[in-house]
Amino acid sequence: MLEAQRILLLAEEALKMLETETDKNRFNVECYAAICSLRSVGHVLDKVDRKNNAVLEESILKWWADLHQHADKEPMFFSFIEQERNQLLKDGIMNFDNENYGGFVLFDQDKNIELLPEIGDEFLFVPMRYGTYAGEDIRDMIGEAITWWKTQFDKMGIN
Repeated sequence: MLEAQRILLLAEEALKMLETETDKNRFNVECYAAICSLRSVGHVLDKVDRKNNAVLEESILKWWADLHQHADKEPMFFSFIEQERNQLLKDGIMNFDNENYGGFVLFDQDKNIELLPEIGDEFLFVPMRYGTYAGEDIRDMIGEAITWWKTQFDKMGIN
């Protein structure tokens, strides 16, 4: 197992925790861990796994080049994984509504988000506030990013 795959397992574990979390502070920490882990997968793939695995080196280099050459076709990486990590680590911004957790979400005719008050202790819906994925639940996006990385591993011939 490559080190990048081990990091992805951390993101998967953080997502499992997020799916049942009821404490706002722990939710924030788990979300931070998941997002940072998702971006770390790429760094570890390039800086560690590529250098330690001659068989995969060419495949990983080609994949990175293709990713950057076709950035407009990879919003999951550039508009979620990279952007959210940068906002967290460089700007201290969490792009989800951490003041209005839970409850139900309604969309008006113009697709504006309205959250009804929290019901009980569950975070039923935690929407992203802005960007390409505004209005999507942060946990759904983390799950989609995990799936995206697995697809990328397949493209590189990593099992």
